[in-house]
This record gives sequence, C-alpha cells and structure tokens, in this order.
Amino acid sequence: MATRSFIKLKKDYIAGLGLLLIFAIVGERRDARDEQELGKLWWTSFYVGCLGNKDEVCRFDDKPRIRIIDTIDRHGISKENILSSQPSRLLRASAVHQVHT
Repeated sequence: MATRSFIKLKKDYIAGLGLLLIFAIVGERRDARDEQELGKLWWTSFYVGCLGNKDEVCRFDDKPRIRIIDTIDRHGISKENILSSQPSRLLRASAVHQVHT
C-alpha cells in the first residue's frame, strides 16, 4: 500500500494569506548533522513558501514577499527524494532530456 504525504490547511490556519495558496520550494539549506546519515550533499532541507503579497505584486508591481510556511527535512521526505534533488543529479537529468529532445 502506497503512502501519501499532504498538508491540510484551513483558511484560519495561516492568517492573512486568503483562500488560495500556491506553495513552492523557495530555498534549501545544508545541515552537517544530517549529512552524517545521508552522506555528502549540497542540501538536506527545503523551505516551503508562498507569496505573501500577491495583490500588491499584481496591482502595483511591488517586490514579492515570500512567506516561509514550513521546512521539509529528512524526517518528512525520503532519502531517495533528497538524493534525487541534488544539483549533480538534476544537471544529469537535464542533459539527458536535452539530448533526447
């Protein structure tokens, strides 16, 4: 049986963000303690964020303010997914895609 991970939100959970939220990975960090378990990596954690001032950006061309909502680390993502997100793997996948297109 496959497991699925999800984030359940109600509009009252995160004040000031409205009804529609689009999340993205907006940053990453490397924690040397996590590398002891995972091996040498570029990054071991990912920051999940969303646009905090969409109306101002759309209407007045304001500078976007990204609001960090959560951090995903080795406790919330599989080792395989962390390893597959490293730059060397992403670059190899991109190069293979370019060769075949």
